Amino acid sequence: MTNIISTYSDSPTIRTILPTLVPLALVALAASHGFIILRWIVEAAVERFVWRGSKEEIEVQKLRAKSDQGLKEKLRSLSEGKRSGGEGLRGGFWNGGEEGGREIGRAVKVE
Repeated sequence: MTNIISTYSDSPTIRTILPTLVPLALVALAASHGFIILRWIVEAAVERFVWRGSKEEIEVQKLRAKSDQGLKEKLRSLSEGKRSGGEGLRGGFWNGGEEGGREIGRAVKVE
């Protein structure tokens, strides 16, 4: 500890303050990291014991499955329209159902 103090300065103020600040900084760093780790452990435990298998989780999974199915149907109808000679622009900016399907999927994920 004295090596650290002597390398920075021979000021008497720093010699009295630095031995107090270094341990305080280490305690603050350890406390913040300890809090983050403890919060992560508690969240994982609560998810495992309270959320998994609950009625609410099953309901959320059903809603997600319905929305995924609706998206798949929209994409399928777009690709069928392309195969049947849809009236999209050829050449320039619009390349048909595949690109449109990607854009619809991207827009649905955002909303």
